[in-house]
Amino acid sequence: MRKWFRCLGGVVAVVGLLGLATNANGESCSLELKKVDTNSSSRADYIFRATYPQHFSVPITEGIRFGRQNDLPKFADVIKKEPEKYQAKHPVRGVIKLGSQSFGYVLDSSAKGTGDEKEKEAEAEAEESGGLLSSLSRMLTGEKAESKRPKSFQVVPYDRLYFDRDHDGDLTEEKVIEARSTSSYGDRNYFATSFPRIDVAIEIDSTKLEYAFTLRVTAHGSGAYGYLSGSVNSAVYREGEITLAGKKHRVVLIDFNSNGRFDDEPAINTSIRMPDGKVYATPADRLYVDPDLNAASRDAYDVTTGDDAYAVSKLIHLDERFYELTVSPAGDKLTLEASDVAVGYVSNPNRSFRAVVYGDQGFLKIRSDESGKAPLPIGSWKLQAYRLDRTGMEEPKKTDSESEPSVLGLLTEALGPTMAARAPRSTIVSATATVKYEAVEVKEGQTAELPFGPPYRPAVDVQYPQGANQVSLGMSLIGSADEVCTDMRINGNRPGKPKFTIATADGKTVADGEFEYG
Repeated sequence: MRKWFRCLGGVVAVVGLLGLATNANGESCSLELKKVDTNSSSRADYIFRATYPQHFSVPITEGIRFGRQNDLPKFADVIKKEPEKYQAKHPVRGVIKLGSQSFGYVLDSSAKGTGDEKEKEAEAEAEESGGLLSSLSRMLTGEKAESKRPKSFQVVPYDRLYFDRDHDGDLTEEKVIEARSTSSYGDRNYFATSFPRIDVAIEIDSTKLEYAFTLRVTAHGSGAYGYLSGSVNSAVYREGEITLAGKKHRVVLIDFNSNGRFDDEPAINTSIRMPDGKVYATPADRLYVDPDLNAASRDAYDVTTGDDAYAVSKLIHLDERFYELTVSPAGDKLTLEASDVAVGYVSNPNRSFRAVVYGDQGFLKIRSDESGKAPLPIGSWKLQAYRLDRTGMEEPKKTDSESEPSVLGLLTEALGPTMAARAPRSTIVSATATVKYEAVEVKEGQTAELPFGPPYRPAVDVQYPQGANQVSLGMSLIGSADEVCTDMRINGNRPGKPKFTIATADGKTVADGEFEYG
């Protein structure tokens, strides 16, 4: 199981470009643009702050230019005029796409005496302290000079940004954006830099939008090389109100994948092969209906952690019926039309589950009723992810004839003791399906089994990253349909750390220890 750490900002309501409006039929609404206050850290603002970034990564060396990445143009095709000189020895040039436009930028540094200059200073000091004596010694003994050791690349904080806000290809007229914070770690050869919110006008299919984003970059040196990575996160969202069957709903629309559009749907990316076989779904934009902003168990990166969260997709299930969802590319208009699609059901022995499935009709989040059954349009569906929630539920007593362990019972017995809960705390299992998952056929009015869940079995992965005499062990818990567990909590706590022992064929212990989370 892996744990991801995210650095996030906050949010504040700001007057947007488009006013709120609701059509007479109650199935369409206009959504107002609002911007994120990145200085806030309120829990109630979490869903607005939690977005999936655009990433970039580049080596820091002489003459680096970004090449073509995905559908991005080259830097030289976007920026025609640059400042004559930058302060950094190795400025980093790049291109990012927001909406329908590509913007060029250059990351610079305020640090003086960087890169090779620091290396020359170190060499000069070494020469002064012992270089002459070493040379005389070699002359007297006939010893050959040793080859120089590889230089250690010294990185600097990239804390100055030239960004082509007006999209005219000229960086010389742009005001430099200074970083709001910079931190260093270890031997000061690793720097993390955050910039303030950057407001920029963009176009999305001919619609203009006052967009905003944040930028965080890290630079680190390793041996003779330096590397720079960056994350661009959306800092806007849209909000409005829609009436369905006479009931008003608050709706919030998030540019979750931070590309300037609000209509991106998820898709399985078969070109990305995960080491453990998990299916990889490209991040989609996010819709909240009547969001619970103070939900304690909320994970905005996982729609199965709340009933109010949906991926922007063709269909959503709301108020016990299916709706066809349409979102404009700029996110200014949202429409929900009641669907007349034929419906069947899927079931699972584990009650209280939320799952994301996908098929010809796109992605769809479903939730079971008390019997463990959920409605689903007819057709072929595959599991993408799920969450089993047993929070606050008492474990029923088992009879001798019951052989199948429950989720809570199996986890408690197999993975170690837990603390008794004084009040209901999270008892959950989350997992992601693998490419091995077989499609389930749903027929009208009938119920098909959607397999997943316990019993869970451990799977140990062995790698040799440091040579034949050392190994790296990783452990995952695998469900009954080969899904890989991604999170577990029992009464709010992680299960005890599983232990391992490595022994020879004759039983002699070579090594033992515990698996660590992470």
